[in-house]
Amino acid sequence: SANTGYELKTHTVNGSSFESGNTLTVSAAVSVSATATLKSYTLTISSDAHAVVTVMRGSTALNSGDSINHFDVLTVTVSPKSGWKLSAADINGTAISPETAVIHTVSGPVTVTVTTAALSNVFIDTDGGKKRVLVIIDDNGERKIYRAVFR
Repeated sequence: SANTGYELKTHTVNGSSFESGNTLTVSAAVSVSATATLKSYTLTISSDAHAVVTVMRGSTALNSGDSINHFDVLTVTVSPKSGWKLSAADINGTAISPETAVIHTVSGPVTVTVTTAALSNVFIDTDGGKKRVLVIIDDNGERKIYRAVFR
């Protein structure tokens, strides 16, 4: 069998393919050969357009769909874009904090999930006066209206 993080690729006995678990009656010298390769997985980044998700393997930036290997060490950072806040962020279901680099050692497929919400509170100082403010945000051509705020 292969060690953790590897998968068995070939297994031969006396130069012929041999399935692990089978039996062989030995009557002379036997040559056993096996090869294993590092397991490879897919990185998935699931985020809306209002977050910045950075996944680094060493000095190499990775994107959703990239191949990652068992034992790779990833540095993951998530942050909201201006006017937005993170609602939730996680790596494989384990919550991560915004603006904090998180180190993750790969042991299977990795999914980074990030959701955001608009910041809807706008405060305008008018020398102590109250102003009613209507906030409209253009979200890729779709206008979204957020609640008015009094100050």
